[in-house]
Amino acid sequence: MRRTRQPSQCGSGPGAVAIAEELNAHRKARIEAHPHLTFTALYNVLAAIRAGTALAPDQKDIHDAGQVSILRALHDRLDAAVAAAYGWPENLSDAEIVERVVTLNAQRIAEEAEGNIQWLRPEYQAPEETRRRAVQTEMTVGEAPATGLPAWPKEAPAQFVMLRSALSRGPVSAQDMARRFKGAPRQPKMAEMLEVLAGLGQARLLGDGRFVA
Repeated sequence: MRRTRQPSQCGSGPGAVAIAEELNAHRKARIEAHPHLTFTALYNVLAAIRAGTALAPDQKDIHDAGQVSILRALHDRLDAAVAAAYGWPENLSDAEIVERVVTLNAQRIAEEAEGNIQWLRPEYQAPEETRRRAVQTEMTVGEAPATGLPAWPKEAPAQFVMLRSALSRGPVSAQDMARRFKGAPRQPKMAEMLEVLAGLGQARLLGDGRFVA
């Protein structure tokens, strides 16, 4: 079973969760009230409405019985709530959304490789992890900040921002990059993160094995 994780640093937000639950309840209620309805039928009619296509008589029946206009409004509200939770504009194209989701996925992969899993409901999904982090937080309260090298960020988005900034100052190998920050991952993991940036078009791998923005 896949672990349920937060989709972004902001999470999905309580507004989006409430709307999603309302949407799911609406669909179930309409299908229970009208056994001839199916999810496929509802969404085929919804797609026709969004495309501006005139509805055939049988589609009008599905529209009325399934209250597809309400379904559409709920999806629009959910889209807006999710965009707000991510901090994204509401008018992104499908391609732009896919690009941003791929970037977030790469960040999450990098996080989990370091053992940092952001659970959606940690108190239920990972109670032992929740307790462990609470103990660690208590132990580190009051410690003086490290001096010398810049500290490696704990959150993956900040890590990639820091790498991108460092690469903009000139070519550097994964091993040298790992030495620039206190607490940074070692060369193999750093190389993976730099390769992720290269795959996203945010960095280039040079012939000598170094990376540059």
